Amino acid sequence: MNKEGLDFVSCSGRSSESEHMASSHTQVPRNAASVASDDAETALKLFLQGKFDEAEAFVEENAKTREAVVSAVPIFTHCHAVILFAKAGITGTEEDRKQAAERLTEAATMAREHVPTQGWVKSIAVWGMSYFAAPPKQDDISEEELSCRIIEAEATYLLALLCFFEESMASFFKAALLIRKAIRGYKHCHTILQRQQHANRSKHDVGAVQLGFGGFSLAISMLPPKLLRLLSVLGFPCNRQAGLNSIDQSLRGGGLRSSVAGVLLLSYHVVLPAFFSIPQEREQHVQEAERVLTMLQDLFPSSFFLSFYRGRLQRLKGDLQGSIEWFMKLDKGLDLQPESKFFKVRHAWVYELGLSHMMKLEWETAERYWTELQEDSVWSPAFFAYVHAACLCMRGETKAAADNFSKVKGLMRGMFSGRILAEEQYASRKIKDHALDTEEGSRSLQGRLSGVEFLYLWNSFPQMPPEKLEEVIRIIQEAEQTIRQGTQEAEEEGAESDSKSATAEKSAEQVGNLAFHIERKRN
Repeated sequence: MNKEGLDFVSCSGRSSESEHMASSHTQVPRNAASVASDDAETALKLFLQGKFDEAEAFVEENAKTREAVVSAVPIFTHCHAVILFAKAGITGTEEDRKQAAERLTEAATMAREHVPTQGWVKSIAVWGMSYFAAPPKQDDISEEELSCRIIEAEATYLLALLCFFEESMASFFKAALLIRKAIRGYKHCHTILQRQQHANRSKHDVGAVQLGFGGFSLAISMLPPKLLRLLSVLGFPCNRQAGLNSIDQSLRGGGLRSSVAGVLLLSYHVVLPAFFSIPQEREQHVQEAERVLTMLQDLFPSSFFLSFYRGRLQRLKGDLQGSIEWFMKLDKGLDLQPESKFFKVRHAWVYELGLSHMMKLEWETAERYWTELQEDSVWSPAFFAYVHAACLCMRGETKAAADNFSKVKGLMRGMFSGRILAEEQYASRKIKDHALDTEEGSRSLQGRLSGVEFLYLWNSFPQMPPEKLEEVIRIIQEAEQTIRQGTQEAEEEGAESDSKSATAEKSAEQVGNLAFHIERKRN
């Protein structure tokens, strides 16, 4: 990481200064920005407790009434945009992402209007004079202006994250420009905080800058090493541990972004280890996740987010039944009504329930959840139809499985933000290559092991208990034995069955490789 990035973290990272800042929060004057930030926490608490419609109504009403004044800081507009962003991240629908992007753009524009600008002549003069004299002090910058600068940086950063959903070169380039702009905004805000007296600092502003820079450092540090070195040279913060420390300080410091910092830490310690190779032992991730959950439990005792992460944490521990119980408790506790605009949010834990039952090899129970997603999900009904059919194959219901496999092509959404979903490409290719939409194909090796293959591709084996892995090994061994018998029969039939024999041998080799990977995960 470059020196500038280290210096940016060091000021917010010193424990003595953090304690001084925390102890001085009570001395901060109660101006309009502070009062609005405190009130916005009410909306955030409602959202985290699963009262989605109430939270949205609260911020919309305050945005209309309290931000009608020209000089008002657009905190409620920004808070509404963040709620829509969270909704889009959970549902994954293009409509939700468009709504979030529009609201974020509006919040950034409103915040930018509150920041005084200077002409290009004055900019050049200030830039030139900075070589001969120290830059002017920033103590005279009001909290309203600083809050607007932070809102603009946050909104720009979230807009960049939305661009990554499109997965095109143009969107990646646009996201890179937005990220660069947001980082510069955060660094400017941090410089202002450094030059202000401790008594003039707001916990909301300090926590926002810590969360922003920490989130940048953590996200960029997850990229491949070659790209990481390039971004480091270009001035992007890439220190993972510094990022985690900064996010943790935002959590402990309180303020409007404290709970968001906790959710980000939980995502890193609970969700990402299931998909990526993160340089930490699983026990360390579990310990850190439990620490964060304990801290957030005191602030949000009935949060649906905490129930969701507790369910993921239990699965990370290998306790699949405990994971299912948490998700079931979450589903019954929220009881979202179909007319709610946030009803699709429940698909997040319906998906987790289906996956957890598949990991328990309870194929019939898992079918119920995949059927619901196949019928109601906006994201990809085709993919969920494929997983549903895979469960049917694992139960030997080959006719029903073939019928469901045949529905996949008709349910495909085609272009999604300018591309075809990778999950739909996978499902379509498997069905086409192995004729899974026929009863004979569903009875073949690929059909009989389609559910096990799905668990392997989704990196589920490390989270499954040993007895379930033993059962998976048995399923694979039975399939391999069947293939070997088919190979021997083909060899006895002679040269006319050479192609059949070669196919059987190839299938046996694939099954053997799969069994080897399971053994390695188990050990």
